[in-house]
Amino acid sequence: MGKISQYDLSLASLPEGRFVQDFKCDTSLFRMMENEDVTAACVDVRMTVDYRNGSYEVTFSCHGSLAVPCDRCLDDVEVPVDTEYRMTVRYGEDYDDSRDDLLVLPQSQTHLDVAPIVYTTLALCIPLHKVHAEGECNPEMMARLGEHTAGAVDDSEEQEDNSID
Repeated sequence: MGKISQYDLSLASLPEGRFVQDFKCDTSLFRMMENEDVTAACVDVRMTVDYRNGSYEVTFSCHGSLAVPCDRCLDDVEVPVDTEYRMTVRYGEDYDDSRDDLLVLPQSQTHLDVAPIVYTTLALCIPLHKVHAEGECNPEMMARLGEHTAGAVDDSEEQEDNSID
């Protein structure tokens, strides 16, 4: 897995107060995370860090869209992204990411790679069932699918008819 500098947060150099960074996520983030399912991405991310009393309150606001293959026709379907993720980052003795909303870093770690956090936040926006709205699937693919589906239904009807005799 590579590293992209826009996702590198230098905690040690942040003064107390608020820090805001805007960046765009495209398919390079998904390729870096070895996810080939997302075929296109255009997501604006605003990372806000409030550093007070040794604690970093980090908020990721994500708006845009992802494209993934439709489960029915395999053409790209657009998935809207409009989400926010908040977490607290603190320093401690050992690394601990056992809680969703708290990340504890060892004192020796001065930088935080937020790419996995942004990636997970965006990946969770993808529904389990990814399909176009009714009537928007690729008509050629739907016709082929209909041929195979109709054959399967006809075969089962024939088996039912044969079992009755």
